[in-house]
Amino acid sequence: ICRSMAKEFDNQSCAVPLDGHQSEKKNPLTGLVEWLPSLAPVWCTDVQFLCYVPPQVTSTGEVTPDWIEALDIMNNDLRWLLLQSHQHFWCQVMYDQTLQMFLDTYVQSAPRNYDEWPKLPAGVEETARELHRRVYVTFVRMSTPKETATHYFSEEAYSSIIYDHYLFDVPKLMDLCVLYGGANQAALRTMLTSIFQRQPKYTQDLADAARGLVQILNKAADRCFELEGGMNASDLTDLIFYIADISSTLRAFLEVYPSGGPHLEEAGLTERIVHFYESTIPALQSAWHTHKRTVQRAEHLKKRFRHAKCDFSWLVNSLLHLCYFDHATRKPSSSGNAVSDGFLHAASTILSEKAFFREFQKHFSLRDCVQEMQSNHPELDSTHFTFVLSALGDDVSVATGDTLSPLATLEELIKHVKNVLPELGDNFIKACLSEYDNDAETVINHILEGTLPPHVHQQGGSASKPHTSTAGGSSPVPKELPLVTQRANVHDGDSFDVFRRSDIDLSRVNIGKRCVLLKSFSGFSPAMCVGIWLIDVSYIIYMYMYMLMSVLLCRYESHWSGCTLWTHVYGFVSFR
Repeated sequence: ICRSMAKEFDNQSCAVPLDGHQSEKKNPLTGLVEWLPSLAPVWCTDVQFLCYVPPQVTSTGEVTPDWIEALDIMNNDLRWLLLQSHQHFWCQVMYDQTLQMFLDTYVQSAPRNYDEWPKLPAGVEETARELHRRVYVTFVRMSTPKETATHYFSEEAYSSIIYDHYLFDVPKLMDLCVLYGGANQAALRTMLTSIFQRQPKYTQDLADAARGLVQILNKAADRCFELEGGMNASDLTDLIFYIADISSTLRAFLEVYPSGGPHLEEAGLTERIVHFYESTIPALQSAWHTHKRTVQRAEHLKKRFRHAKCDFSWLVNSLLHLCYFDHATRKPSSSGNAVSDGFLHAASTILSEKAFFREFQKHFSLRDCVQEMQSNHPELDSTHFTFVLSALGDDVSVATGDTLSPLATLEELIKHVKNVLPELGDNFIKACLSEYDNDAETVINHILEGTLPPHVHQQGGSASKPHTSTAGGSSPVPKELPLVTQRANVHDGDSFDVFRRSDIDLSRVNIGKRCVLLKSFSGFSPAMCVGIWLIDVSYIIYMYMYMLMSVLLCRYESHWSGCTLWTHVYGFVSFR
């Protein structure tokens, strides 16, 4: 009977949530048994978890023995943690600061799948993989409030524990998406959904993190602007890796947790990404072409830069659909007018930034988005939609021309360039494409702006001018005509066209000021004519001088009358 009563008591005690459960512990000083809360620092084991650091490599390219030893220690300590009971696991997680420091440093510094791992020995690589998996299992266990029917938390206690003890935060969740989102996307989505639903404070933290991301992009743009013109290879490498890490993290987070899109958009992330791309990426592109022969790990840097541009386009497209099209993620209180106005504002922002618009059109179609929004809300005024579609009609041909896929062949790229610049030769275009990483749009921009490096002309067969293909191969373009002969004018070919005619009638050309009154003073002496010519051309002065000369001449006439004088005056006025 006593045994059955004790067993029943144990079952009832186990049915209590862990946050309300008590466990007995013998006091080492008094020797008495005491009942203490099951979640207390006293149940922690003194284990000093190490902080994680990325793989340390020697000058010969091998991993240092100290790092290998630290890796073994971290792996064994985490293995021990996962073998602990429900109570001891949570006490260690809540009150062991060294464990929290280890988990924080791992998710921050662990190599991502797009990073270049140093070559590890076979056994060390397996240990690194085990540690990577055990960190993931640890976070999964931390996100599980109920392990069994007798080992669980109450909802209120669990939501307080994970938030008050900083077991999860928004940056940590984003890092988890980058590290484990590829192969565990569904499990991570369940984890994040559970965390955000059980603790609503994380939603506000996500909105605050979005505003922080906007400030980070602003600082990166300011840094790029400060270094523009004087950016060296080291600065270029740091900026590209920094921007690529931001874009990859945001993309991984939205892929795992699409419901976070509207909270990111509240901070104006779409508009900030578009403006950031327009002000930063072209400058980095130009600096890359200047330093690509001197930067370290050029191929890896080029790949990360290309992925960053693609990720920014993906982010904007995803935010548009999550906030304005997907009924499951957009706010249910949003009216049709608010949704359409927000979307049209975002579409206009994309359309106004040409560099980002060209990149966006390579992967998505803004016209399809506008037409879909218009079909979803036929009751709204179509004026704004018509305006945006008309603007798209003008800009799509400029931005895309013959739309190129990211895997376009060399012949397609050459054809795309020649559609805009048909006078260029194939060899010259090949040299330009090789210089600018097969980016046809960048090649066209540099050719039109005249900013091609000198060695490109040499590789293409001409040091100064591009060349045109002929039947016998590529030949240099004839010498360019002077600019004045290229300009068109309505007076081309007339009797005074000094640029195209050599038989100009110089007798009809007057040099300097022309005095038309000298013809009417043919009877005057040369001194009088010179005196009149030197006087400023003015109607009043001419009239006064003409009247004075007429009076002087009329003194010597025997039959002078006043009417003769006024007749001359009237004739002068009529002539003028």
